[in-house]
Amino acid sequence: EALRSINERLARISYEIERQIISQQYSAWSTVEGMSTATHPKARATFYAVERKASEAFNRALAARTSFLVEHNYPLPVEGFVIWRGGTDQAMQVVFPVNWEDYHKQDSIRSFVERLDVPARTEFHRLDHALAKTVTRIEQFDAGFAGELRYSVK
Repeated sequence: EALRSINERLARISYEIERQIISQQYSAWSTVEGMSTATHPKARATFYAVERKASEAFNRALAARTSFLVEHNYPLPVEGFVIWRGGTDQAMQVVFPVNWEDYHKQDSIRSFVERLDVPARTEFHRLDHALAKTVTRIEQFDAGFAGELRYSVK
């Protein structure tokens, strides 16, 4: 219904399509059922490039790593998904900090894991290594929610 509405609106204005990109989400992981930028206005986004032949192993590895964070009560919301685009899958997983100071002092995944006991740290590093073996490139970006750029569908 949303796509139909967009197409109807576009039909009323002059436009030219220069590039059309179609992506399909096929996997998703989250440590929470919902997340609000009102309480967690920052984002540490990690993008993973995954060769199609490694996609199943990647899915298992990231799901296991996300489950570890849930089981060990990682305090920040984490959401992620994988999309198909061309010959490479692109995955994104985002941690939503409250503020950068606390994130860098104590709330980053690295800081969190370092406070765990030795068996848990060992398990996390095993999971992290399994994930790293499935990717060809990792990029990270930090972002902040800009309330003045917020939009509403109403």
